[in-house]
Amino acid sequence: MTRDRSEVAGRPHVAVAPLGTRMTRRRCLIRCVAACVGAWSCASSTPPPSNPPTATSHAATSATTSLTPTWAKATTSPTPLPSTTTIGPREAKLLAACGTPDAALMTAAQELAKQVSVDPSNASSSSATKQRLRTAGAPYVYFQLIVASGQAPAVDASLVSTLRTNRDRRCGVGLRERRQPDGPPNETIVALYTDPIADLAPFPTQGRVGQALAFDARMLVPFHAASIVILGPRGTVRHITPTVDLLERTVRARVLLAEPGGYLVQLVATLDHGPKPVLEAHVFADAQPFALEETTVVPGEDAAALPASDSTHIATGDAPSAPTTTAVAMVNAARHAAGLPNLERHPVLDRLAQAHADNMRAAQRVAHDLGRGTVQDRVSADGALSTASLTRLGENVAHATSLSRAHRALYMSPSHRANLVDAQYTHIGVGIAEHPDGGLYICEILASFASLP
Repeated sequence: MTRDRSEVAGRPHVAVAPLGTRMTRRRCLIRCVAACVGAWSCASSTPPPSNPPTATSHAATSATTSLTPTWAKATTSPTPLPSTTTIGPREAKLLAACGTPDAALMTAAQELAKQVSVDPSNASSSSATKQRLRTAGAPYVYFQLIVASGQAPAVDASLVSTLRTNRDRRCGVGLRERRQPDGPPNETIVALYTDPIADLAPFPTQGRVGQALAFDARMLVPFHAASIVILGPRGTVRHITPTVDLLERTVRARVLLAEPGGYLVQLVATLDHGPKPVLEAHVFADAQPFALEETTVVPGEDAAALPASDSTHIATGDAPSAPTTTAVAMVNAARHAAGLPNLERHPVLDRLAQAHADNMRAAQRVAHDLGRGTVQDRVSADGALSTASLTRLGENVAHATSLSRAHRALYMSPSHRANLVDAQYTHIGVGIAEHPDGGLYICEILASFASLP
């Protein structure tokens, strides 16, 4: 059995979490890919300014994108199955165990079953799954994917046991059979499900320049605050302050399409353990929908190949090949692509970041607050840095199977990219804790000082 979990968190904080891999063979190979691709972030009390327009980021994106399978006309949830939908008996059995059928999840699962039957390696790609969800019009940030493949019929009983739950879960199932020249056919079964945190009223996939589109969401869990972060056509990030009703659990805003191209709109809600992305939707102004290719390298993702002297200032005695050095190199490469100066490492920030990474590994959970407070609380309690000397403080946290996956997920998240390319930050500390399953817990603390301590 394989589990791959990715988590990312919102405004100065990020979380990405693919777990390690185990495989069990019965009459088929079952893979469980738990992918929570969202964003946790925490920042200083003053919101970051809008980034200056930079053509570098989106110009690279546009050049490496292509048309994808037909996009849904709108992103929305939930999407009940039409009454005319025909579901086979095996799919119906799996759905009955998993939860409420969702039309967008069904579409995404069916597309993934086709994809995985041709290229099984895609079963472990949370980014590919996320793209299928967005194409199908599903706004969910956190999801789980289970893939069973082998000689037909696959072991339905094992899948039913894996999927069975009493939670309010939404599901989609896809089945794909491929005939073999000799012997029984091979088949792939995909189950894709989510435990929803929020729902979104229909948000159109395409619009016109100058339109202000309504973004209406409803939280399904208690929350304390919300913000909307938008990644624009040229890679710029801007924040919108929505109208929030905590009693009715509604979040409303207008999204202006100021120029042609693609936009990614992300709702970040502050829950008990900090800010967390809960919904995402794409919209394209006077442009056809497109998707980033799986092979596209985002700025900083390949920074591990650069000499440390070319990418970052090392102030902690790390060897040039140390994982934390590589992580800083990735951040600085992303900043370089945005026309921003490098961040310098600070030994106190490094120590605090490592302590939080270790705590996340011990708790096996990605969060800003693990019982010891937010990053501001932890810096204040430590006492090595005067809070009066800090003009800005933020944190990204992640869990991933590799540094490159973590960086990619953070960079592709509007709220996390805003932290990475915030022009006000001058220093960084990084902590990385490896779990026995091979996963990495990562903490990045970003800061700027009125005067260096």
